[in-house]
Amino acid sequence: MAMAIGIRAQPTRGIVIGCKARARYKETTVDAVVADVSDPGDIGELSIAAAKALKFKNASPRNGGVNSGVAFEFWPDQPATVNGELYELRSA
Repeated sequence: MAMAIGIRAQPTRGIVIGCKARARYKETTVDAVVADVSDPGDIGELSIAAAKALKFKNASPRNGGVNSGVAFEFWPDQPATVNGELYELRSA
């Protein structure tokens, strides 16, 4: 016999999937949404669209990107709104 167990939902907190973010490279800034969470030692990566918006010379996911100069900002506990779409905060 299977039984359903109800649990109380816990709020998702901190820098999590769906969190508001911003990336800056040189004089260009792009609003973004956290789409993945990795180990604390990882610097991060951008989508192809974000790399193009930041005017990277090579936005290829295979051999593009830059080695330095990208600054990230995060708004913990705040859902992102990008291009009019509101994102839900989710744990990794």
